[in-house]
Amino acid sequence: MATPEASQRVADLQRRAAERPEVAFKAFDTYPWQSDQLFAHKLTGALYSIEPDRSQLVDTALQMRIERFAERINIHIDKQAYKQWLGETRSQQPRLFSDQNLAQEVMSKVSPEQRRLAILHAELGYPPYQLPPGLVDPSVPSWQREAPKADLFVTRDAGPSSSEAGALPYPKKFDEILKFLETGQTIPGVRKIPDTVIDDPSISTRGTMQAPLKPWERNGGAASTTAEQDQIALLSDTIM
Repeated sequence: MATPEASQRVADLQRRAAERPEVAFKAFDTYPWQSDQLFAHKLTGALYSIEPDRSQLVDTALQMRIERFAERINIHIDKQAYKQWLGETRSQQPRLFSDQNLAQEVMSKVSPEQRRLAILHAELGYPPYQLPPGLVDPSVPSWQREAPKADLFVTRDAGPSSSEAGALPYPKKFDEILKFLETGQTIPGVRKIPDTVIDDPSISTRGTMQAPLKPWERNGGAASTTAEQDQIALLSDTIM
């Protein structure tokens, strides 16, 4: 139960919020959302009941904040007027989750693309949450955690690496050949062979040897034909 002093402060806040909407908006943002565990529990359940769409997560969280603020402080926040006030004052919505809530989501083995709290946290403009050094993200395979860390992209103007610094330079002849190729000049000492085909009349594509006879063209071809006819007649009698 609230003390008389707290009740008086809430009543005073309600009176000033009714007179000046910006007072209500500031109170709405300075409310201790991270320490309200009941709100965090309900919001987590609501976020995991919808698809991890960024705009939908932000709208759901704002609507639940409005309902919770009206329940606790008895001040209703107009959603459109609040959004307009954020744009005019270039204000940022408050952080809704504590590090403990974000760490619990990471340790629950939920894949990164399905982590609603982390997606909403980043969409509100806050840097991605990083686990403390002693904790390990279970969604990251062990081989990936133990792999050496290196930049996947190196700018063109970056300095040479240690291996490149110790490499031997190209010979002078190599640079000269590159200049000949770039200018289109003929490289000295290289023979130019014409791209032509010479026909030799002594070479023919037709053979002079006689092709051998096929088996049915040899002697006894008639006998083999008679035998084939007998087999066909036998097969016909079997079918009949």
